[in-house]
Amino acid sequence: ADVADAISKAPTAEFIFYDAISTGKGGVVSPIVYEDKLSSYREGVSGGDVASSFVGDLNSFLAVKVAAFFGLVFCLLVDFGFIANAGIEGWLS
Repeated sequence: ADVADAISKAPTAEFIFYDAISTGKGGVVSPIVYEDKLSSYREGVSGGDVASSFVGDLNSFLAVKVAAFFGLVFCLLVDFGFIANAGIEGWLS
């Protein structure tokens, strides 16, 4: 289990792991989720299982980040629409 060994032996790897999962969630991740994920990687049976699980988790955290970005863009477009509508109505009246 290459990923599990790297995480368990190097404190820098734990920091990188925490940074990887927390940046997808707005900079904060629950300590319970962090410890659960870390222990599941450390207890991985084979390197392939741990690596695929790690990649899947990182992809899910990335999906949260992308969804938040698209939600923000949607809200900004709606706000610009309201501003444009108010501007046009104010200009025409």
